[in-house]
Amino acid sequence: MVIGVISDIHSYHNKIELPKMDMLIVAGDFTAQGKPKEVKKFNLWLGRTNIEHIIVCGGNHEKYFDNELSLSEKKEAMSNSIYLEDESVTINGIKFWCAPWVSAFCGMGFNKSEKQRLDLFSNIPKDTDILVTHTPALGILDVVNNVYSDYRDFNTGCAQLKSIIEKRPNLKMHVFGHIHEQYGQCVANGIIRVNASVCNLSYKPVNKVQMFDINLETKEVKPLNEPSTILEDAIALMSRHIS
Repeated sequence: MVIGVISDIHSYHNKIELPKMDMLIVAGDFTAQGKPKEVKKFNLWLGRTNIEHIIVCGGNHEKYFDNELSLSEKKEAMSNSIYLEDESVTINGIKFWCAPWVSAFCGMGFNKSEKQRLDLFSNIPKDTDILVTHTPALGILDVVNNVYSDYRDFNTGCAQLKSIIEKRPNLKMHVFGHIHEQYGQCVANGIIRVNASVCNLSYKPVNKVQMFDINLETKEVKPLNEPSTILEDAIALMSRHIS
């Protein structure tokens, strides 16, 4: 089964070139401001892709989702996909779990405290194969390098999520976004970690869809393309800031 992964689209979905795939995973921030008209346009675009399976997770820019809609209303608004929020779906024997929660950030969507995040991420089933969140786990493709502010060269991932992932030995892949400048992929503790951000730090939709093949018998995941970002700098920063 061929899977494409994207996140942090910020309403630039019409700029994305989608290769042929069996499944598309969207790891949050598919809108710019979370307005209803943005959600509607994105859902219509999903319906035009003709991809058999589409899984969508929310992100902090989906403030409208978080504050105004019930879960059933969210699913209705995302009718051309499988919208999941602290839920799982099993497709072709592969179990997926989505969780949109992030640390408090400018009063945006899906903000939760450390304790709330620990409680929510604890719901991730131990037999999950592919985890989809908006936030990265602490120390994995989460280094902020914002040249436009004082926020530079430190890890912003979720420590609570990191602790939960360490207790989920069946995980094959973790898909996330949130930190645009850390687009790319690496392997940590035997798990493929993918920052799927389409937009870069300047909110330009320049990053390609990252593609993977999943063997449905062994559940082995193999990358099908190499993202352009070189990860050595991210790994060096990770080792510098995380003990």
